[in-house]
Amino acid sequence: MKYRTKVLLLLMATVVVTTGLSVGLLYGYFERVLRNQIGSQVLTVAATAAAFLDGELHQKIKAPGDEKLPPYITLRDQLRLVREANSRPDFTVNPTPTTPCAGSSRSGSSAR
Repeated sequence: MKYRTKVLLLLMATVVVTTGLSVGLLYGYFERVLRNQIGSQVLTVAATAAAFLDGELHQKIKAPGDEKLPPYITLRDQLRLVREANSRPDFTVNPTPTTPCAGSSRSGSSAR
């Protein structure tokens, strides 16, 4: 093999390895940034929802059969209002057979 070919292969290998490492590092960095951003937004929504919910109503719900009681229905309706207030029309989550969406049973559509 000629010296010129060896140098060319070495340079190509260097480009491939450095590109792969750069992509991997950037992927890891942006994944962390995105997870932190989503996490802070989720905490904000949860804190807002918690501020509007009545703790005494929540304490009255004790068993799985309590879904028919007025405290449960009141809390459910309040949480639906929080969900609707924080929904985005440009963001959709479609349920899959392995990961069903918690809100997929509501009327209208299966996802937002």
